[in-house]
Amino acid sequence: MYLDPTRPLEQTVDESCWSDVEYVVQIKEWYCLAKTLAEKSAWEFAAAQGNAASEFELRIGLLLDLVMMVNFNGKERTFEEYQALAEQAGFNKVHLVNVSNGLAILEFHK
Repeated sequence: MYLDPTRPLEQTVDESCWSDVEYVVQIKEWYCLAKTLAEKSAWEFAAAQGNAASEFELRIGLLLDLVMMVNFNGKERTFEEYQALAEQAGFNKVHLVNVSNGLAILEFHK
């Protein structure tokens, strides 16, 4: 999940993109906040060790998804549920970008 209302639409979403922490707190998207902070910490730890990104490090987001879902009463949401949340938060459009292996990015536009 990547939530940053200030990212230009033409900018490619890649590993340098992080959710805006202040923004996800504002819209009370706690799962996204926890995931963002945990993933940033994991990447910072790996960088401090001087290790190149391994397959495990690249998949840390998937692992954290499952851990947080189990430990924090998380739930999977449908695209329609995300659309409803976006509308409540004042967004006009939600765009789903399929990445690979069942992964996707949701872009919220105002």
